[in-house]
Amino acid sequence: MLPAEHENLFQIRDKHFAFNHLWNPDSVCFYVNPKISRSGDRVDFYITFGFCFEIIGMYDSRFLHFYWALGGEVGMDIVVPTLDRKRLINPGKIAAVIVGVALFGFAMIAYVLYFYDLSSSSYREYFIISGWILSGIFTLRGIGEFNAVGLFKKIKSSEFAYYDTRFYTPFALSMGLVFAFLVYRVY
Repeated sequence: MLPAEHENLFQIRDKHFAFNHLWNPDSVCFYVNPKISRSGDRVDFYITFGFCFEIIGMYDSRFLHFYWALGGEVGMDIVVPTLDRKRLINPGKIAAVIVGVALFGFAMIAYVLYFYDLSSSSYREYFIISGWILSGIFTLRGIGEFNAVGLFKKIKSSEFAYYDTRFYTPFALSMGLVFAFLVYRVY
């Protein structure tokens, strides 16, 4: 139990149960405490944990894009599709910044869709449409373009293909499912 001065600093109501979001300046931590209202069912807690894991992954990957925009080269050989050790695309610094900002925006949309009650919000339809669009974008990224990226890629011998098969494609497909789930919850 947290001290009384930290209780109910910021409270958001969800359709199924309430979350108390508490910022504790002493321990510098973000505390989420689900109050389960459905006969002790812990499934929602595990869904919350999985959701937060996905969103943190998307949120943190923006830092890599900003690092690459500032001229960093570490990791570029495993995140850009290659054929015979030649890059198939050469993303510029501006593209890296745009992707970094977009990932931050995607994470914020997911956060709002999950933690806020949008039933009376005037922006409800915008968040629903954004969620469906993002679900489609991530699902299409997971499926790929049938050459070097995604589930049905033809180039399977590069280092990028190794990481794409094991990490990037499953992450993109799971994010597509996460956004579809989030929009479904808002309805």
